[in-house]
Amino acid sequence: MHQRYDLEFKPSNLPYEIADRLLQGRDNYFVAPLLQVNMELLWERCKQADGSVVITSHALENFIDKQDELLDHYIRKIREAITEGQADDQKILQLLNFYVQDEPASATRLDTELSGVKEFEQEKKVFSELHRELKKQYLLTEISNDGQRATRLSHDVLARVIHGRYKTLTEARLRETRTGFFDRLIVDLRNQIYGLQYSEAQDTLARIFELDIRREELRPYLFELLFFWNETGRREPAQQTLRYWLDSHILSEKLTLEAGQLGPEPARDDLRDWLKKTDPGRYADMRKKYFAPMDAVMVKIPGGRSGISTDKEKRQIEVDTFYLSNVQTTFHKYGIYLFAEGREKDLKDMAPSWGLNGDHPVVNVRWYDAVEYCNWLSRMEGKSKVYDITKAVKDPGNTNEDKNDKFKWLATVNDKADGYRLPTEAEWEFAARGGLQSKGFKFAGSNNLDEVGWYDKNSGSKTHPVGNLKPNELGLLDMSGNVLEWCWDWYADYPKPLPRNYAGADKGTGRVLRGGSWSDSNIDCQVSVRNWCARMAGSMISGSDWLRTLCNPLRFYFFTLFFHTARSAVYFLHLRQWRWCLKPVVCCGAARGTTTITIARCLFVTGTTRITGTIISGSDWLSTYQRAFSGALCRST
Repeated sequence: MHQRYDLEFKPSNLPYEIADRLLQGRDNYFVAPLLQVNMELLWERCKQADGSVVITSHALENFIDKQDELLDHYIRKIREAITEGQADDQKILQLLNFYVQDEPASATRLDTELSGVKEFEQEKKVFSELHRELKKQYLLTEISNDGQRATRLSHDVLARVIHGRYKTLTEARLRETRTGFFDRLIVDLRNQIYGLQYSEAQDTLARIFELDIRREELRPYLFELLFFWNETGRREPAQQTLRYWLDSHILSEKLTLEAGQLGPEPARDDLRDWLKKTDPGRYADMRKKYFAPMDAVMVKIPGGRSGISTDKEKRQIEVDTFYLSNVQTTFHKYGIYLFAEGREKDLKDMAPSWGLNGDHPVVNVRWYDAVEYCNWLSRMEGKSKVYDITKAVKDPGNTNEDKNDKFKWLATVNDKADGYRLPTEAEWEFAARGGLQSKGFKFAGSNNLDEVGWYDKNSGSKTHPVGNLKPNELGLLDMSGNVLEWCWDWYADYPKPLPRNYAGADKGTGRVLRGGSWSDSNIDCQVSVRNWCARMAGSMISGSDWLRTLCNPLRFYFFTLFFHTARSAVYFLHLRQWRWCLKPVVCCGAARGTTTITIARCLFVTGTTRITGTIISGSDWLSTYQRAFSGALCRST
């Protein structure tokens, strides 16, 4: 080497020392490539300014046995030889590690085995090129194994460092992948709960637990799902969620012990008590989100006298003290009821065009659904139900002759009950005007509707989360706009004078709706405007029904089909513009004359009168115009 390469060694016997160190415990067959690489590295390190190379003992210190540097040298050369991006560390180490045994030590693999690895086959061209380059750089060596072509590591000494490096890199990538996957699943979980997809949320929670990371961040979701499944009486998912919680090891030893004492099928009240101990504040938040607790949702409305107005005259109403929910009933509140009753499939039919949003007011709920919900809520809150509902008996007070309205159940009031109910129309208007604190606003809390309500000019053609705008004088929100609200009363003209605690007529064709909606005008959202709906039950709109409405309780959603016939064609008129050329209908009644029929402020026009707006024809004849209804929860003192 001294003669051929003009190398100088100090001391002169240094080449023999290098050879001895390389040969110790190794098969001579694999020494030459290792020696070659080490010499290349020594050459680079020991090259002098004048071009000569002087290799000293000092230059060899901690050098030949540093396999990490040896592997890095190979990887740099491979990267230079192969197109950028085709030879990243992950691919190089993945392929090299294929030739490492678990000990770790070098392993011999038949070339046919390489083609059977799924990961390599998916990027066959890349790994084939990389395989050739690894052989070219003497990291891999071809051998014959029982007459078959095989490959192994050229340097056994690198097996351990390759295995360690690959494991470290893989674990880092896995942590990165797990973290990203965790973040995506958490977003899915949050959106599923918001969209009332609780079964899907339970499946997502199971997938998150398989990742086995960041368990503490799951605490709020574990709490809410356990609360939900417990309150709906779903034993199996409740038990599964509790097991997840215990397996997460994020609870105190005391709470874990108490959970273990609940037994395999804990009673609802026992789980409630355990959840309260786990996090009292979050338990109170869940109660507020899904129910109507007196201390968080219901507002006391002191009774008294107040003026109300109609189109014709002003009148006085007098009501006793009562409690009214401060916000409209949300999909979360109504959804937990549907799950508890085994009717969660109804949510699909109830969903508006913009989707199910848990904090939006519930829509597509019928009046009979509303009173049933009130009774369920009373039972869940440990109170006596207000309504006695007899489904087998037709209500003699229901004079609606619509053949499609097949419910007409008999619903009567138990005056001694302390549970939840719908407000009467008198109570609703008294509260909307601010009760005894009224400042005489046109809308509930302001003369500027944009401050207090969502209507056709600011809603973006959809409902909005409840409680985000300014409250009225009593702290009640969304009583103007967002969605119309069911009241208890049959609609009829007001009697003279109005009796104290007036609860509507004894009979009628429809129940009262108040408050205006996201699709209504500024005028329609005034607290003085009265509405009613004849369809208190029934199915969704179908094309064969020329005028059909679906109304909701607790702040509801209203669908109406509206069309105009001219010659043989059927057209639908965009109803928003109707008030521009026709006087608004405030108090709706039966047919008036031969040209119009007024039902719940929806105008069916006969003849050829055109209403300003878009006319949709032809194949779009099933198009509908959507209106919103809901209703407020109420309790007497």
